[in-house]
Amino acid sequence: MVRAKTEILRASIWKSSALSTCLATLPIPLFSASSDLTIVWKQSNEYFQQLGLDNDSLQKTALMNNADLNSLKLIVKSITDIGTVPLAYVKEMVKFAAWETVVEEAVHLVPVVGTAIAAAMSFGTTQYTLNKILTDMERVALEVMRTAVQQSAARAALD
Repeated sequence: MVRAKTEILRASIWKSSALSTCLATLPIPLFSASSDLTIVWKQSNEYFQQLGLDNDSLQKTALMNNADLNSLKLIVKSITDIGTVPLAYVKEMVKFAAWETVVEEAVHLVPVVGTAIAAAMSFGTTQYTLNKILTDMERVALEVMRTAVQQSAARAALD
């Protein structure tokens, strides 16, 4: 189930990257980078919830599998430093945004060609970042499910 959801989510990354590309063509200082951060932040939150890594989903998983909720939360905490989206991803987004801003602002000074370069960079940066985040979240979601099933089997064996 996790892998199927991941593939569906991965198949839509191009839409977010395309939106990023369109927004990068606007010659407004810092707009592209802030747009990319917003897109990645919103998509990351969506992935987090869809893959069952939020608290409500973890509670349901624990109940359905008679698993220890705290152990599942610890697995998710391995990637999260704040309540929803992992702080590591926020830091990565900021690094990309800083790099992207410097280069995009410079290439925007070159008419037409600069805009095309900025748009392509924005597409690539957004696509790379979302793919990395989704891959990491998939790994954690699979570990959560594996742990829940193992705990369920261990408890069933004791009964």
